Amino acid sequence: MTSQVTKPPEDPADDHSEEESDEEEEFDTAPTTLTPGNLKELNEEKDNVNKKLLEVKESIREFRKSKDKAALAKAKEDEADLKCQCMNLDRRIEAINQHSKNRPEAGAVYEYTWEDRGTLGLRLQDTKEFGVLVSFVAKDANYDMPDLTGYTVTHVHGESAEGKSVNEVVQMIQGSDWPLKMTFKEGMKTTIDADGDGQIDEDEMHAYMAAHGSSPEMPE
Repeated sequence: MTSQVTKPPEDPADDHSEEESDEEEEFDTAPTTLTPGNLKELNEEKDNVNKKLLEVKESIREFRKSKDKAALAKAKEDEADLKCQCMNLDRRIEAINQHSKNRPEAGAVYEYTWEDRGTLGLRLQDTKEFGVLVSFVAKDANYDMPDLTGYTVTHVHGESAEGKSVNEVVQMIQGSDWPLKMTFKEGMKTTIDADGDGQIDEDEMHAYMAAHGSSPEMPE
């Protein structure tokens, strides 16, 4: 999943707003309740706040023209509140982005359990030689999930996934009881990581799947 952080709209002609503090605030940490979909929800909330901010700025211009001081004062209070909401949303979005870059390594073999039924936060794809591969970990995948990009699925609830297609593995997942337990092994991670920096970027995964992939992506 890809997210874009939009900036609060600015009004160059608005020279009456209060000066903003030069003090920099540290980003909030990503919430430990982070689950797939949180980032989308935050970006949608940010878009809604920005729309309201545009409307308030237009109202401020109209109230200045009409010299309605009471309405202008109220509109400026609303503007300040909306700007504060934008900054808080930016901090939360940035915290998730930073957390996704610093997920811990999973080791040679890793077992992960999803406690609640829902989206896994992983993208699974078939490979020609090495089974079902995790080709992407969502930025807002569960907070405690390590970086499983490049790992292959070996078991679902202890049942082997060896020799199965991505469609069959997805059927195993969908038919499983929850909490859901899956096991992964490092697989071809070191091969896909062409520059050897320990992380697989989109270009590296695209190049690998172009040569070794055998199915369209299956988002989970």
